[in-house]
Amino acid sequence: MNVMRNNLVLLFVGVLFFTGSVLAASGIARFVFTTDPQTVRPGELSGVLKIQAQDANNKEIKTEETIDVEFSSTSLTGKFLNASSSPARTWMNKGTANFTFYYLDSVAGLHTINIKTRGRDSGTSWIASQTINVSGVSASSNTPVPAALPPPPSPPPLPSGGSSSVNINVDAGPDQTVPAGSTAGFNGSAVGLKKEPLENGRFWWNFGDGETQEGKFITHVFRIPGTYIVGLHMNSGEYGASDYATVHVLANQMRVVSVVEGREGYLRFLNPLPVESDIGDWVIQDATEKKFFVPSKTKVAPGAEISFSNAVTGLLQTDNALYPLTVQYPNGTVAFTYVPAGTSSSRAVSVPVAAQVGSSSPVSNPEQGFAGKTKPARSFSKRNPPFGSHSSSNTKEDMNSLRTNLAALPGKLSISSRVLFAGAVGLSALGALGFFVLKHFLT
Repeated sequence: MNVMRNNLVLLFVGVLFFTGSVLAASGIARFVFTTDPQTVRPGELSGVLKIQAQDANNKEIKTEETIDVEFSSTSLTGKFLNASSSPARTWMNKGTANFTFYYLDSVAGLHTINIKTRGRDSGTSWIASQTINVSGVSASSNTPVPAALPPPPSPPPLPSGGSSSVNINVDAGPDQTVPAGSTAGFNGSAVGLKKEPLENGRFWWNFGDGETQEGKFITHVFRIPGTYIVGLHMNSGEYGASDYATVHVLANQMRVVSVVEGREGYLRFLNPLPVESDIGDWVIQDATEKKFFVPSKTKVAPGAEISFSNAVTGLLQTDNALYPLTVQYPNGTVAFTYVPAGTSSSRAVSVPVAAQVGSSSPVSNPEQGFAGKTKPARSFSKRNPPFGSHSSSNTKEDMNSLRTNLAALPGKLSISSRVLFAGAVGLSALGALGFFVLKHFLT
């Protein structure tokens, strides 16, 4: 009877301590979307979507285990992709807090996307949900647009002996060299049989990167460096012709070179490339998540610097501003981060992108053409409190030893670990109380 009673006591205490260690090791209370619901056209890639691991106080928390990610949508045609339009990753690395992806759907409707995350070691799971509106109406206007742009119609047969190059002339504009992520402009033109301008024909562009657009005056953003043959195909209803322009897309090297804090200070950018760079609609965000949206068509000359006043951006208003600054492309992809040299650790806030002290640090991201190096993910190790062997004769002594050893741990732990430590100590106390209650009951 005594042996059975003691075994039950040890089993009860072990379950309590195991539960406490699992809870203390995780610390994740939920996964939530940190990006707003979006409206996109059918067949159009959404903007960046992001989920974040948070603790019980709704604060970002880094994972202490690999997290498996499972996607689902109420639409059977929905696809979850990365920035390169390939299938999105299905896991989060240990030591990260944020996970980004994109959504594509060919069927219009108000769909719900569900992201199920599950700890690979603990088995704990969470679900984050958000709606996305796939509509035949552009998100930026009320003008209906087709679900997918059809190919241009083939021109009718030409008169005997005629050719498209003789009857009408089409011009796609000059060759260009632009940085990846920068807006490139195209101005198409066409003249007819009598050299009269053709204004009402259909101008259809193929950019050579998988995207197309219709219109005479259009803009396009090339996401990946390379050399692209851009084709303009024009059809007047009676005749048709084509012309081509070459676009050389360079890796974007825009960077922040200096900041001066305070309301009278400024934020200075450098474009080291030998070509003009358009940073219109880029986003500058500080460590408090305050944002400044760069006005459209803001251009930086080759090799030139420009400065934004802190009074205009609303950023870096104090002499003790927190870093890093995060610079994002219009689609939300992080271009680079900046932390001034000599910034103390108390002013540098941990972010889920690479940050190189003293300079702008581009993120390794093939979509936007950066050749930067990412900072290796910091490794985390779980700390298990010392736990001696228990028997029916020394259970009380081991409990006292355990409390003594646990009391010595807080000074060795980081601030985030101390919160988890406090939870473990509380559960330990609960286990001890349950132990004595159970022992009294059995005796």
